Amino acid sequence: MGGILLADVRTAFMLLNHGRYRLLEGLGVAHRDVNLVSLVVAATGLESFGGMVRHGTRALAKPASGDTLLGAGIADELLGDLIGPAARRVPHAGALIALALVTKRSGPALRHSAQEVGAFSRRTTSAFHHRYGYLIAARARRARERARGG
Repeated sequence: MGGILLADVRTAFMLLNHGRYRLLEGLGVAHRDVNLVSLVVAATGLESFGGMVRHGTRALAKPASGDTLLGAGIADELLGDLIGPAARRVPHAGALIALALVTKRSGPALRHSAQEVGAFSRRTTSAFHHRYGYLIAARARRARERARGG
C-alpha cells in the first residue's frame, strides 16, 4: 500500500513539474530559465505569505482598490506602449489579455501533461511486466496448482 501511495505522489509531482515547464515555456521563458523563474515566483509568494502571517487576517482581505487600479493602469500602459493607440480604445485591455493568456496557456499545458503522465504510466507498467512478469506468472501458476490440490 505504501508503495502505491509513493508512486501516486511521484506521479503527481511529475505532472505538476511538467505543467510548470509547459506553462512557463508557453509564456516565453527559455527551458533553461524555468527553474530560476520558478524560484523567483516562489520567493515572492513566500514573502507575501510572510506578510500575511505578520499582519494576521487583515492581509487575507481583497487588495485595496488603489492597488488594483495601479496594477490595471500599469498593465494598460505597458500594453499601450507595446501595441499602440489601438490598445487604449479597449477598456482594461491589459487585464483582459493577461486573463486570456493564462486561460489559453494553462489548458493545453495541463492536457499535454496529463497525456504525458498516462504515457509514462504505460511505459512503466510495460517495463515492470517485462522485467518481473515471469515472477508474477510463476506465483499465479503455483496458486492455481494449490487451488486444484496439486
